Amino acid sequence: MKVLLVFIAILGVQKSVNGFSPIRSEQSKLDTGLRVINGGNTDTTRIINGQLAADRQFPFQLFVLIRSNAPLSLIFNVLGSCGGSIIHTNWALTAAHCIEPPSGPTDIRTYQLLAGSVNRGNARQSITVPSRHAFRHNGYNRDTLENDIGLFKVNLPLGFGFTFSDYIAPIELSNMTEAELVGKLLVVSGFGTTTNDRSGPASNQLYYTSLTAISKQDCLTAWRPTILPSTSFCVEDKTSTNLATKKASCAGDSGGPITYTFENGTKVQVGLVSFGSSLCNQYPDGYTLISLFLGWILEIQAANPISLLPIII
Repeated sequence: MKVLLVFIAILGVQKSVNGFSPIRSEQSKLDTGLRVINGGNTDTTRIINGQLAADRQFPFQLFVLIRSNAPLSLIFNVLGSCGGSIIHTNWALTAAHCIEPPSGPTDIRTYQLLAGSVNRGNARQSITVPSRHAFRHNGYNRDTLENDIGLFKVNLPLGFGFTFSDYIAPIELSNMTEAELVGKLLVVSGFGTTTNDRSGPASNQLYYTSLTAISKQDCLTAWRPTILPSTSFCVEDKTSTNLATKKASCAGDSGGPITYTFENGTKVQVGLVSFGSSLCNQYPDGYTLISLFLGWILEIQAANPISLLPIII
């Protein structure tokens, strides 16, 4: 049985628009790619056979810790981790399956966004986002993984958000279609596990690798008889068929960016890490196609303006 891990990637274009720059399924065979931590209910993914990233190479990359605690408790339990990307001073993208609503009134859910370093233990900025500022697409289906995309609103006192520098910067979002992506070499990055069977912990270091976008038909052929999400596209390593050397995203990379670089050097996000196989590089990886959700991103931003007042978690 083929088991899917969730991965999402997004590409961006050069035109700036209001807060960012755009330019049926067998349930038992689909699974998200969150990393389980301390018995939690999430499980993320890492890059398999990738390369270590250099400082400032991916300034838009986020490491997201999913936390929960009881009322009046100073101890937050880490439920899991995901990836994400900065798209605006006050907004970041991730996968819908990385955003889980609180289980009840005693579950205070927060998301810690770590930015600015290729070592997740040395983040240059750490921002805590309350659950009410985490927006999961209302059409998300955890069984089919349709609409696997979410947004974090970063609203610090006086309206501040991410502090941009050479180490922390937004990525533009792409309006490229699935057909336009086919054959293009894309780059995925993340802090996910580097063990192919998903057994290892999240990586302390940021890794990346290059993968080629393939047609939905080729992806369906590889995954048959599994029916893939219509809001996704697929990539695979065209340089190797050997599982020992074949590259892929894996557990812990979920929600992280996959990007394309134009000839003029402009880098855009085309997707989010959404799903993959139980052996991370066995089948093509699946990513949420960003161009399908540019309107949704604008709608969420417009409906949730940035406040100048301090936030209360």
